[in-house]
Formats: sequence, structure tokens, C-alpha cells
Amino acid sequence: RQYVIETEAPHKFGAKQTHHKLIPRELGVCVDRIGLTPFNMAAKIAVVKEATKDEETICPSCNAPVFGNPMQASMMQSMMRRMMNGMMKIKGIDTDPTVPEVSNFMVPAMFDPAGDADKWALFQQQRPYCVPGYEPQAPQPGDAVPDGPLFPLVDGPETTLLTEARALAAKHGTSKVVLSFDSVTCPFWRAYAAKDLFKAAGGVPTLHVYIREAHPMDEFNAAPNGTGPLSLARTQNKHQTIE
Repeated sequence: RQYVIETEAPHKFGAKQTHHKLIPRELGVCVDRIGLTPFNMAAKIAVVKEATKDEETICPSCNAPVFGNPMQASMMQSMMRRMMNGMMKIKGIDTDPTVPEVSNFMVPAMFDPAGDADKWALFQQQRPYCVPGYEPQAPQPGDAVPDGPLFPLVDGPETTLLTEARALAAKHGTSKVVLSFDSVTCPFWRAYAAKDLFKAAGGVPTLHVYIREAHPMDEFNAAPNGTGPLSLARTQNKHQTIE
């Protein structure tokens, strides 16, 4: 990152107040500062954007930052968790839902085969595993984990799923690894689910495998990708090649 954010706590009326200062790493000169109270957030965001507008903010290898408005996304995380979890709660089911239960939740309420034919065709193409009648292929507890090739996001040799899982387990001195197949175009994932998974896993490390975009913006877009507090920092379309 080009800019480093540091804090200080000056005294005012006998109380400590925390501020953020934006300091270019190579210069060590304060560019601007904002208070950490939640008032006038639009003005605070404008200060940060102005102070960093001349810098390249997206890492070509890790795609960071993900959010178009990271401060807003962070401050609204708890509210978005409650709202979005409520939207995706299947009534009468308190356990992890089965594939048929998910299908019955989405069809026909969200995707109606008797309604918009184009929308239904797109759903069948992008979410075949949610179409009623789909037979799950995922391994069950006790089954052998299938292996497969993995390609590095940065420079490095091609590897395999189990090779990386075993290496990560050995590095952390554990016999278990969480496998997470994810992409940034899933609003739930980037909003809070990734953080919740990290907390739920405790000290067990997680191997993240980046897969095809959940909601490529040129084919199966989700509204939060382009607008609102969860909007992405840049357009994420369907991957055409491994590169």
C-alpha cells in the first residue's frame, strides 16, 4: 500500500480523541486527517479519496482493495449481516439446508421457470446445482477428498489441492484445514461471511481456492456489486482464461 494510516490521541476537554493520519510511506509527511466518530461519513470518505486519488490502489495479484468504499462497508458490516442473513433464512429450517431445500427456496420464488424465460435459462446456466432435481456430487463426511490442479494467483508452479492443504496443515502444526472455494463477486462473502468463517475456524487455517465468479458483472450480476456500501472497487467480469 502506498499510504500508511496511523493514529494519535490528543486531549480535548479532558477526553481522548482518536484520529487517523494518512502518511505517504516514502515521505513520512502527513497528507490529511479524519476523526473516527461516525458523523458526516460522506465528508470523511471524500477526504480519504482526495488524499489517495493519485495512487494505484488495486494490487494486481491479490485484487485489493476489494470494496469501492471500504470504510462504509466496514461500518455497515453488522447491519448488512443481520439484513442479508434475514433475507436468506429458510423458514422452518434451523440446520444447514440440504440441496433440495435450497432449490425449493429459490424456485419458483426467486427464479420462476413459468415466468421470465431468459432469467430462468440464465439461472440454469449459472446455478445448475440449485435447479430442482440436481444430484449433489460433493463428498460426504468420511469420504476421500478429491484432488485436483490449482493455479497460483501470483508467480509459482502449478500445484494440487491436497498438496497445498497438507502444506498449510504442516505449517500450522494441525491435522485439519478448512477448504474455502470463493470469489469476490459474492456480496455475502465479501461483506461478512469470510470474516465469520475465519472466526468460526478458530486456530484451524483456511485454504482459499479462487473459483469462477459467483456473480460476473457481464453475465449474472448482483446489484450490490455496482452500487451501495458493498460495491466493488472495479468491474469483475467472467473469467475467460486461467490467466
